[in-house]
Amino acid sequence: MHSVHSDDAPYSQSVMDRLMCEGRVKVKTYRERQQRWLVNQRYARIILTTMAMLTGDEISCYVAWGMHFANTSPSQWKSRAGKEIATWLSMPSIILGLHFESELGDYFEECYAWHNRTGPLYTRSGFRMMEVHDLVFEMEYPWWNEAVADPKKRMPKTIKYLEDNFEGEEYEKKLKQIKLGIKAGGDELLKITKRYLMKAPLVLLVLCNRRRGPAFLRAVLSILHEYPVEEKTERPDNEKIWYDLLTKDTETTDDLIHFWRQFCLNWDILTDDLQRLSREEDPMSGDIMVPLTQFKQKYPILFECLEAVFGAMMSNSRLCEQVHGMMRHGLRALVGMEQSDHQRAYNMIVRDTK
Repeated sequence: MHSVHSDDAPYSQSVMDRLMCEGRVKVKTYRERQQRWLVNQRYARIILTTMAMLTGDEISCYVAWGMHFANTSPSQWKSRAGKEIATWLSMPSIILGLHFESELGDYFEECYAWHNRTGPLYTRSGFRMMEVHDLVFEMEYPWWNEAVADPKKRMPKTIKYLEDNFEGEEYEKKLKQIKLGIKAGGDELLKITKRYLMKAPLVLLVLCNRRRGPAFLRAVLSILHEYPVEEKTERPDNEKIWYDLLTKDTETTDDLIHFWRQFCLNWDILTDDLQRLSREEDPMSGDIMVPLTQFKQKYPILFECLEAVFGAMMSNSRLCEQVHGMMRHGLRALVGMEQSDHQRAYNMIVRDTK
């Protein structure tokens, strides 16, 4: 669709205008991108919305648009593409896939909106690393777990279209494909978070999550102790999960100890904060999503140590990609990396003070 429309956008739009007797339908197309999240999902939503508009002959506007190119275009490739567009957008399996892609975009939209909002302590969006585990535990994991357990909760339009247009073995086959797709997405998210957010040093930010911070800290202190307790079965379940994760291999444990010392979390001045946090017995009471400001007020020294490391770290991967691109294209052969880093830091400070 993008190739047909972008080749001659004014003519493509004029074809749609002639086909639609009432109202104007704006033809919007985007190139499919495998490496970018949210683009394909938004496009799928646009296609479904536009397909609901019918011509005077009660034909979906995009189907009629494709048939026009198939029957009248002098270009061989446009004629072939038009026929494929009309055929594919008439197939229930294709429309089912568009519904799936569209509703999958709701998850990415929510993540994108979270990163675009400013946090309780920072005025710039995209710099919310101190709260990133709140996003993972309170939104991302529950979303995928609910979708795997009952796809209808997270993808009601997809399941309704499936129930209305498929039956018998075909219905079971498509439902199985949907469930496998959701499970694959959840497994990929779990793999990514374990690789980055559940390893030192980023895993130390779990301390800021009140729901899991106390149990996590008790597991860490047990590992850091000179003679760690060996009876793992005696630990509470919420603590045992973290202990097993942090002691799964020697490298993980060594990294935890290294960064604990590097961030000065072993200094005596933090003893009071760590003791108070580790003694929290019922973090589930009250508001689970305690703002980061409350953590700062209750454990000020611990918060200061973590903020000194992670406060200015980007939580939005797109920002990291943009900075990488600027660095790559802005480097000069005769300027060292250290000087470039100082110059970039100076530019950021100057902009912040303006």
